[in-house]
Amino acid sequence: MYENWRKYGHPDGALSIQVVELMLPTFFLDPAFRPAVLTGSFGLCIAIVLYAMMKLRQSSYDLQNGISHISKENMRGMLLAIFEDNDKE
Repeated sequence: MYENWRKYGHPDGALSIQVVELMLPTFFLDPAFRPAVLTGSFGLCIAIVLYAMMKLRQSSYDLQNGISHISKENMRGMLLAIFEDNDKE
């Protein structure tokens, strides 16, 4: 304990390591579990990037009021066809 006090300023050791140990379950720190943690964190990062790309792509098709560009163009074409039909009569 005296060595911990001299090294870290606390008899229990480094407080940052204690915080990490409290936040994470002990099996995350197990060396046998490291490949699974690495694979899981890599997969999570890829999933977050793909989700962000999907949301950005979806929002680029929508106008500010939530109507998509395609719906707006379809409605414009339909209204123009109605106006042309009414002008002919």
